[in-house]
Amino acid sequence: MHMNISTHLESILGSIERGCSASGAPTGVQGCRFRDQPDTSATTYATLGLSHHVLRLKGAREVRQELLLSVQASQARDELAGTLFEVATRMLQDHRALLRGEVVHLGGPILHGTEATALYASSPVLFPESLATFSSTTPPTVFVWLFPVLPSEVRFIVAHGWSAFEGLLERNAPDLLDLHRAPIV
Repeated sequence: MHMNISTHLESILGSIERGCSASGAPTGVQGCRFRDQPDTSATTYATLGLSHHVLRLKGAREVRQELLLSVQASQARDELAGTLFEVATRMLQDHRALLRGEVVHLGGPILHGTEATALYASSPVLFPESLATFSSTTPPTVFVWLFPVLPSEVRFIVAHGWSAFEGLLERNAPDLLDLHRAPIV
């Protein structure tokens, strides 16, 4: 059986609950929503189609990427898919892949009433390991989990680096799916 990105996602996350679109979405990039992922109290949004584009990493390396964004189910709003489209549009403007530990500034809160104004690019550690890379494309498609970060956390990352920030995440174990969580720094 030939597996594509949507089949790969559904084999790990279950059936796509529904598609999401926005007028600002890059051509060929759609969004989809998964209920009860990465756990029963969460909702995950993902891009589909971003991986049709080969993106540059540092140096001459290339990769394909798709984006994931997860929130508590009670905070799920389809405008979050629009946030993924905004990030995908920026990536496609210069065909540059997101790096682990990269901070993506949003220019405002991720949702009205929240304080997070940026997203942090990470490996999808809350999901089964098999989700992280889809090897049936050339180059492989890597899934990037984006989670909201607060202004004080962004300042910490800039000052101390992503490795120090991830150390804080491990020690403090905040609920990264809660758009109203307290900052860890």
